[in-house]
Amino acid sequence: MTLSDAVELIEREKSAIERDGGTKHLIAATRADGIEPKQVFSTAFEQEHRVSISEVCQKFANEGRWQVLRPSQQILVYERLKAARELLWTLENADVIFGRSHLQIDPEADRSEVLAFLLVHYWGMLAVERWSLKYL
Repeated sequence: MTLSDAVELIEREKSAIERDGGTKHLIAATRADGIEPKQVFSTAFEQEHRVSISEVCQKFANEGRWQVLRPSQQILVYERLKAARELLWTLENADVIFGRSHLQIDPEADRSEVLAFLLVHYWGMLAVERWSLKYL
């Protein structure tokens, strides 16, 4: 999978949620489920749901389709998609600035490996810490 392929795939999934005010609808649906959005964006809520959301993301990486999720879970998936896109933006721009990024996506890596890295492993290793700082 190339960098361009990864960008296109993550952007497509992220955009599907954003389309037609999707994020606003998710927030309203989360409230309708009795969960305040502030709670969803808390470290405690993310930690409580981290394993199940990682499993959902791994399944998506392997099968290419999302399972049905509650609105609060969809928000957590969306946050992972945003973090993955930010990392890919960094890689894209390193290519532009330096002619080649020191960090590359292995062209031999398949779709499921790249998606699992972006949505599960990168999230757990680094992105979740950056994410939690945004919503303190």
